[in-house]
Amino acid sequence: MKILLIDQPIRNRGDESAHKALVRSLLGALPDISVTVPYRYPVRDMEPFMVPGVRYVHTEEDPFYYRCRLYGAKYGLRFLWNLDPSIRRLTGLYREADAVVCAPGGINLGGFKDWHHLFFLQLALKLGKPLLYFGRSVGPFPETDPDRVRFRREAEKVMEKMRFISLRDAESEKYAFGRPYVRTLDSAFLERPAAEIPQEVLDYTDGRPYFVFVPNSLVWHYRYKDLPLETVRAFFAGLLAALRSAHPDCRAVLLPQLYNGPSWIENDRLFFEQVAPEDAFIAPDTYSSDVQQAIVRGSSFLVGARYHSVVFAVNNDVPFVALSYEHKMSGLAEALGLSGQVVDITERIRTEAGRSEAIADALSIPLAVDPDAGRKAAGIARAGFDAFLEVLKEIRP
Repeated sequence: MKILLIDQPIRNRGDESAHKALVRSLLGALPDISVTVPYRYPVRDMEPFMVPGVRYVHTEEDPFYYRCRLYGAKYGLRFLWNLDPSIRRLTGLYREADAVVCAPGGINLGGFKDWHHLFFLQLALKLGKPLLYFGRSVGPFPETDPDRVRFRREAEKVMEKMRFISLRDAESEKYAFGRPYVRTLDSAFLERPAAEIPQEVLDYTDGRPYFVFVPNSLVWHYRYKDLPLETVRAFFAGLLAALRSAHPDCRAVLLPQLYNGPSWIENDRLFFEQVAPEDAFIAPDTYSSDVQQAIVRGSSFLVGARYHSVVFAVNNDVPFVALSYEHKMSGLAEALGLSGQVVDITERIRTEAGRSEAIADALSIPLAVDPDAGRKAAGIARAGFDAFLEVLKEIRP
């Protein structure tokens, strides 16, 4: 059986962990399966994701690729997809596939209003291929302008025709347009990868306990484009200082999740350098997602403002405090009965009083492990994956 895994997010250790866990699980569950992953990025961005036994195909980008896919998706001008050579190469891979699966990821079908994400889905339906939407977050669909109204309408059309939908957080279920769906959790919960803590981390901690801190620049997010970077920087620097003061016996390890990006918006390490003092340890952004999970596994606790930082903590039975700015993080905690570990910074980060309250709340949360949370997360993820497998078996030629 031939599966095409489309629109794989890159440059993110969290998305990398979800990709690896999904394809390794697929290869283990269906011996006759072949998985092809098209990508249009520089090879160096895709290499960290590559799993042995999976075919990765560089479709390249031609000069008009961006406009052709955008106008075709947005205005129904599908003939444009036949004009661009890179889209024709991509179309050839779709035609080979028995099923098209959208890679796990965030709210591209929702608040980010990602027309290019919608293009990949529309192309599968145009070619008559079974489309499976696996382990995603979706919504919300604010209709604040004509463009968003159009996006919501096109998203609903696509979801109506999906062969399978699984949603990884409870909040996303509100935005499924009444379509049947399977509840699941992030596909990273399908495995606990084995890796060693790098020696430079061990040298830094020198036998002392450490905590992991994962801030987030936030201003890349559609909700915070008007927020001054200095405000975000000051909030996370203040929180880190408060954590170190509250836990003087712990060293601080900052764990970048975005990498290879040219600026601090796309490269966590560059942003972390603006937040952390010199005696904190900013991990190299070359550590794989498997290695990052090993670092989290060895920590005393984690405080994170990125979704997969919390996934890594739960997956490795580590106490955590989640700094939630959108529903995928709070939805994960809700599904596992861990809402008490979440500090909602969605609006609070905008005001000085709100930021102070958020820091105080983060310090007040008990750092204890729920021994059942990791097992529950793995069980929900496995059940969602098993439902996905059953649909693939029905499709299998």
